[in-house]
Amino acid sequence: MTHPNDFDTADLHGKMTFFGSALDSGKLNADDAFKMLDAIHAELDALQGHDHNVYAHYAALIEKLEHQHPDLYRQVVHAYAQVHSAPQTGTKLPYRALLQPEEIEEEDSNQTCGKKSIGLSAIEP
Repeated sequence: MTHPNDFDTADLHGKMTFFGSALDSGKLNADDAFKMLDAIHAELDALQGHDHNVYAHYAALIEKLEHQHPDLYRQVVHAYAQVHSAPQTGTKLPYRALLQPEEIEEEDSNQTCGKKSIGLSAIEP
């Protein structure tokens, strides 16, 4: 899939495959990444935890984004935190999603950041 309309018409698996391919290309910008992940996340919410393999695939994509494209990850997480507030969504993101990009950089430089999780996580259903 190479055309944006392919993403819009794809099923959940196809959307995740499209996102992974776009991520691998290195040409994915923060706005498009956020829109794709937001659409994928909405479909995952509709599943209500019925397919563990789908959630595992999504978690692997988020990890790949975080580790291979940390700046893009920070921008996407920041956008997610701006659009979705914890009390309204009831979903979970790593606690770092609540931090501003400069706070994440400060935590990284201090190396005091753990993998704590509070109220928001795109990784876990």
